[in-house]
Amino acid sequence: MAEIYKNIIKYIDEHINEEITIDDLSRFAGYSKWNIYKLFSSYNDLPVMEYIRRKKISAAASEFHSAKKLYDIALDYGYETPAGFNKAFQSIFGCSPSDYKNNLLRSTIMDNERTIEEINKAIELEPNNAELYAERAHIYINQLNQLEKAIEDLNKAIELEPDTAYFYARRGQIYSQQLHLPRAASYSQQLQQPEKAIEDYTRAIELESNQVYYYRDRAWLYQRLNQPERADEDSLKVLELTANTAESWEYLNRGLVYQQLKKPDKALEEFKKLTELEPDNFWGYFNRGLIYMSDGFKEFDKALEEFDKTIELNPDYMWGYHSRGWIYMNDFKEYGKALEEFSKVIELDPNYAGGYTHRANCYQNLGQFDKADEDFMKALEITSPNEPFWGYQDRAWEYSKLKQYDKAAEMIEKSIERNPDMLSPLEARVYNCINLGQYGKAIEYANEALKIVPREEPNKKQANMRLYRDRGWAYGKTGEHEKAETDLTKAIELDTGDLETWYRRSEYYAGSGQYGKAIADCGKALELNPYHEWVSELYSIRGYSYGKLSQYEKAIEDLNKSIELAPAEDRSWMPGGKVARKRLDEVLKNKN
Repeated sequence: MAEIYKNIIKYIDEHINEEITIDDLSRFAGYSKWNIYKLFSSYNDLPVMEYIRRKKISAAASEFHSAKKLYDIALDYGYETPAGFNKAFQSIFGCSPSDYKNNLLRSTIMDNERTIEEINKAIELEPNNAELYAERAHIYINQLNQLEKAIEDLNKAIELEPDTAYFYARRGQIYSQQLHLPRAASYSQQLQQPEKAIEDYTRAIELESNQVYYYRDRAWLYQRLNQPERADEDSLKVLELTANTAESWEYLNRGLVYQQLKKPDKALEEFKKLTELEPDNFWGYFNRGLIYMSDGFKEFDKALEEFDKTIELNPDYMWGYHSRGWIYMNDFKEYGKALEEFSKVIELDPNYAGGYTHRANCYQNLGQFDKADEDFMKALEITSPNEPFWGYQDRAWEYSKLKQYDKAAEMIEKSIERNPDMLSPLEARVYNCINLGQYGKAIEYANEALKIVPREEPNKKQANMRLYRDRGWAYGKTGEHEKAETDLTKAIELDTGDLETWYRRSEYYAGSGQYGKAIADCGKALELNPYHEWVSELYSIRGYSYGKLSQYEKAIEDLNKSIELAPAEDRSWMPGGKVARKRLDEVLKNKN
């Protein structure tokens, strides 16, 4: 009888979004309605229909952390009017849904621990109930940020029910860091195991091959591990599985996948369909905004319109303000407006260090250095010693944009001191030395960093690639042509999809007289991303190279394209653009 009761509970959980009647339970269990009532009362203090009612309300309340509106949540759980939902909710929780949601963010650790205690008691009664361990893992992940304990519970759940796909996928989320944790939360090093995450998603897919999210998340992992072919394969599988569906979240999935496949125009189409189907779904507007602000578009006014709509629909969505602030700060240089946006980010999440570092950058550009230092120190204060701190690198980047490379170097050294195990500041040091014209030092630092980064580790391939790329760039500047070509080619072998490497090698080839190779590399870079911010430079280099090979029509076409894309750009530092076009015009004039 206990097994039948357990199966009924499981049935209720799996159909909680649907209308569940006593007749449904009777048909499912093969018992009469009277026996269902009797059986349920033997194991539960609540009558079965009251249990279902409370379970629905509790499930609805668990979604209050999401961006969904209360009305939509109520509809999902069978309440057609706000009044009916409010009445049912208040009878259980003693407050209205809106009050509950407002107080939710202020719930204490004590409340969460009380929930854990209740689950512990349930586990004592049903020690072989895998769902209870999974439920406790959910609390550890979403409320307490105790990820190691969540892993232990998911391991137990898998031990009890090794054929449940969701358990593997949830564990994979932890290993792959694809969890939406509070901004102040951090992952311990032993939980950053993308290879294990791949194994978990692969097992989940074996058990449940039609679940879109498993493929989508595994594609993200493959991309991160520099396995673009496998990432594309999974992304195409998502498109296949959602090809004949018109649900809003499938439009969202397809849009995200097209972004993964570097097809932003198709992604925009999907996000447009999403907002047509659900005009109040802010995800469509937000993701459209991200595309419009990307290198391929740079349509910042359109991006701002999308973020305005995002915030109108969800005024508590921090990343809407963050994205607007980013445009004002980096693209429009309107630091006062950007400061207002990042102040709102801090108001919504005072434990997000990035809000303070970005606002500090605004203060710095406005000449309010005391306030900049105050925000910077606040960011440093709220960042755990065990967490990476990006603030120094953010400041280094701001100094680099101002061409204050000496000050950038100071910030990078502090970043290395603060984050001795991080590769990013070591890479930044190499790059900054090249900007300073210290090519010998850049090569020396790259050599040191490459010793730290073992080549055989797949998750370190990207770091290797960038170091080879930048060392090759430096070798080219010192005239060590053979070493430059070797390093740049090695970088391409490590990641054929990195546009900057093709660009750097094309620049090297053009400068060393290997014009055919320069043309080929420019073509490859343009094929990778015809919208990138360096496209004008690529047309410039290719046009210059065509001119050197006396292919004048192609040269003129490319050089005109370069000037059209960046008419005000100063090309005096490189063989291309207006300078090359002027030289080419002189050559053609002399030939005629």
